[in-house]
Amino acid sequence: MAADTLLQHLPNLVDLESLEALAARLPEPAQAALRYAADTLEKLAASTAQTPRRKLIAASVASYLAARIVLSLARNALHRRRLLARNPFLRVVPVTSLESVLAGTTLGQMTRNPHEAIGAMTALAPKGHVTTGPMGKPHLWVSDPRAIHAMLVTHARRFERTKIARQLLAWATGPLGLLTLEGDDHRRHRRIINPVFNLKNLRTLTPVIAEAAREMSAAVSGGGAAVNVEFTDLASKVALNIIGRTTMAMDFDALNEKQPSPLTEAYHEMTTIMEVYPLARLSRPMPWINSIPFLKHARVFDQAKAVVSRHVDLIVTAFTDAASAGKVPGASTGVVTTPSLVAALLAGSKSGDAALSREELRSELLSFLSAGHETTAMTYAMAVWELGRPHNADIQTALRTEVRRVLSDHHDDAAAAYDALAGCAQLTAVINETLRVHTPAYLIGRRAMARASLPLEDGSTLEVDKEQIIFIPVAAIQRSVRQWGPGAHEWSPRRWLRDDDHGTAALRVAADYESGIEDTLASPIDNGQGSSDKWFEPFAMGPHACIGRQFAIMELRVLLAQLVADIMWTSQDETVAMRWGITAGPMSVKIQAMRVQ
Repeated sequence: MAADTLLQHLPNLVDLESLEALAARLPEPAQAALRYAADTLEKLAASTAQTPRRKLIAASVASYLAARIVLSLARNALHRRRLLARNPFLRVVPVTSLESVLAGTTLGQMTRNPHEAIGAMTALAPKGHVTTGPMGKPHLWVSDPRAIHAMLVTHARRFERTKIARQLLAWATGPLGLLTLEGDDHRRHRRIINPVFNLKNLRTLTPVIAEAAREMSAAVSGGGAAVNVEFTDLASKVALNIIGRTTMAMDFDALNEKQPSPLTEAYHEMTTIMEVYPLARLSRPMPWINSIPFLKHARVFDQAKAVVSRHVDLIVTAFTDAASAGKVPGASTGVVTTPSLVAALLAGSKSGDAALSREELRSELLSFLSAGHETTAMTYAMAVWELGRPHNADIQTALRTEVRRVLSDHHDDAAAAYDALAGCAQLTAVINETLRVHTPAYLIGRRAMARASLPLEDGSTLEVDKEQIIFIPVAAIQRSVRQWGPGAHEWSPRRWLRDDDHGTAALRVAADYESGIEDTLASPIDNGQGSSDKWFEPFAMGPHACIGRQFAIMELRVLLAQLVADIMWTSQDETVAMRWGITAGPMSVKIQAMRVQ
């Protein structure tokens, strides 16, 4: 019946003469792609059709699909032509093959090392460049700091996160958290959650983070002899313990090698599938793949997510029931009884029209877990790798001297110790530089909700159409020679430091994440070229800036300080292979570690 309907209406759906005329106007690579698609469809029709009727049906379907391909290629070619005509300064990544016509050139930049591919284009085109998605859909890459500020801060409501990114994140966290919401719902959630991450609440968590940092030091080197350690896995596990205990009142006990908890195994399964499994990686541009019921990776992921979700539901139930009774949940309810942010989240959402529903609370807790775990672990691992490289041995030694003095002065007061660590210039410089050179959030995507004119630093404008997909190459800009001078690609914490009047290292600029300032374009540090504008935004900016940035910096300060105070190490590899997924991070960091007295 469906085939008969298609045959009946196909002449009305496809005007073949107009279609051929339109195809003739396409660029030659697009015409080649169309010929390839048509030949493939014709062969498929011939191989599957055994009767004249089936041949007619197959040929009709092939013609219809070919028509859709032509229309998509033509529409996207015109869109790209209009974008380039309005912005002649944009550089274009050339379409050089059949594959790049059909699959696009954006994927090529993303699957190779983005530091090289995107960085090279950013250097050639400091205002921006253009790549193509599937069927030639133009993707605009914006590198100009003033235009980025306009998109993320000044006119943030006109530029939403891309639908694909939100769908993919919703697969892991649910659709009702900060990572996936837009518009009024996002603003309501942000208004409720912002106070949860204020410094007053975060300082109560310092004993929990400090205890986890000591567990980490013991796991790296429990004795006095030198040992070889795969650090990336340990960094991921300690970060999981911290985010679980402090934000969710859950103990993953991830460093327990003898008896891993089902919760830890389930979460590890989720993250592995998201980052490694081929079809899961394909689901980034095509999230609907995850809904195909017979795919193994989707089934395993859903099973693992169900385990984590059940624990999250237990936490929400325990805290809501205790809050209704005016009590604090006890250990018998299955929650961690040390200070956590769950109670603060519930307190900020307990009444009124703005209250978060149970499903919203669950999505937010899963969002805390997804956003706050791997990014911190990756930054931690890369800082350790850089500090362990032979030519950075003096930086590790100086940092050890600085933090040991602080920790010995406040060994019985974790909150006071953290306040002192926040004033350690060399520690902050190491964290800043690692976030600059090895930022996990290497890319930001946006979709224009209306036509817009974005101001550029040279006084001109960038004209953007409605529905334009825009990428901001954070990692490339933070490594840009134009922004950071000739040594931009080198990891050098000294760029953040100066000697004070007493010859002691001090911060050249206060990169104060506790200030809550979200609209700062740059850090005023001279790049050696007479410019003081430095684009440094590892946590993004504006209403979608990372809400847990203060918490992430707190974790990194405490973890690095405790490790460098207890352990001396050298990195075993001169280079580190990176994986590029939703976030960027090292595949493996190997160190040789020894406890110091």
